[in-house]
Amino acid sequence: MSGSRSSLARLRGVFFGALVASLAVGGLACDLQPQGKVAQGQLYMSGEGRFDAYFRDVHSIQVWAAQWPDDRKATRKPLVNILDLTPDAPDVTIIQATHEKSAALTRDAGTTRLDATVDEAHVVAAGGARSDPSLFRAIEDTAGGELGRAKKLNAMLPKMDELSRLGQSLEPHIQETYQRQGPGKAKEVKLEISSSLTVLGNVTSKARRSIRECDDFVADLQRAVATGDAGHHERKEKPEDKVDKPEVKPEVKPEPKPKPKHDPPPKPPPVAKKDDAPPPPKPVPVAKKDDAPPKPVPAAKKDDAPPPPPKPKPKPQEGEVFNP
Repeated sequence: MSGSRSSLARLRGVFFGALVASLAVGGLACDLQPQGKVAQGQLYMSGEGRFDAYFRDVHSIQVWAAQWPDDRKATRKPLVNILDLTPDAPDVTIIQATHEKSAALTRDAGTTRLDATVDEAHVVAAGGARSDPSLFRAIEDTAGGELGRAKKLNAMLPKMDELSRLGQSLEPHIQETYQRQGPGKAKEVKLEISSSLTVLGNVTSKARRSIRECDDFVADLQRAVATGDAGHHERKEKPEDKVDKPEVKPEVKPEPKPKPKHDPPPKPPPVAKKDDAPPPPKPVPVAKKDDAPPKPVPAAKKDDAPPPPPKPKPKPQEGEVFNP
């Protein structure tokens, strides 16, 4: 009897432990599960026109981004089919198989290349290379599809950035818009706005990676198609086919002309030394106090006046002999 009771107690302990473990795992799963409809890729409607228009645009981008893997397979399908590869063949396998097919066309002669622009791609075979229209068309369709996919993604980047700014501008108005519907509604809308901004950031990053993937794939296709006869086959000339080439004499360079000699510039005059300088002028002697000034010249007196000039002699009368 005691043994049955102990067994029952053990069974109860095991059951209780399993129940606790299952509840813990379930709670952890609920915590890891994304919160909100937008985070799960579903369309959320809040009942407010301005907010609902924003949520519809976010959902449209989510639906479009979910199609990118299928778009990638669709652009590669023509080349994968012509190369007899599986639909999920990696890019490195597609590129290697394309190179082998292109090299076979130029084994004997000629070259091939892939010209690509923003909108289209075109395979060119020249110099006697064999042509494979089916292969060339598949390469052009795949490269053109990747270029078109990259162009569409580039065009959507500004729109996604603008939508993110719109969501950020709506976030401060949640409380005032939904306050009449209770605090629970405002909290719900705030969660969905936050999730939408996270989704837009992730989609934008994924779009940029896809654009680089498209550009890299087209560049790899160009390298794979660029084959020629230079690296695969070297043509050798027979001895009788050789043509005597004229001897090329080395070019004689003219001797450089001698540079004209110029007379050296005249030497500057020697700078006068301090010893050769002329002696300074002697100073004028200054009159001393003891030296008396020169006496003034006495004024002329009346008595000392010069005598008057002599009177002229009378003219001689007629008949008189002039005797001086």
